[in-house]
Amino acid sequence: RPDGTFEAGASKTLAVPAPRAYQAVTEPELRSRWLPGESLTHREGSRPGKVARFDRPDGTRITVQFEIQADDKCTVSVQHQRLPDVDAAEAAKAYWRARLTELKALLEQR
Repeated sequence: RPDGTFEAGASKTLAVPAPRAYQAVTEPELRSRWLPGESLTHREGSRPGKVARFDRPDGTRITVQFEIQADDKCTVSVQHQRLPDVDAAEAAKAYWRARLTELKALLEQR
């Protein structure tokens, strides 16, 4: 990035409606089930059902986007911004891949 920071992203397609995925990301109690230990503060710029934006205590930011694929299918994409270096970006990418896999397992369990 021009400001010297780095970004990392990950995405996962889920067999659930986008509003359900949005709820799992934005409701703290539900979010703690797939994203334990994360202290996120909801911030301006969120658009219900489409984009959720958060600040983390370490100064980094998280943007989560929800793209409808069908009535019962959506893609959830996470962008982790303001990371200090390449190593942090690589670690964040692996972390979000694992967390989105947990989100998928949680929401798709029957």
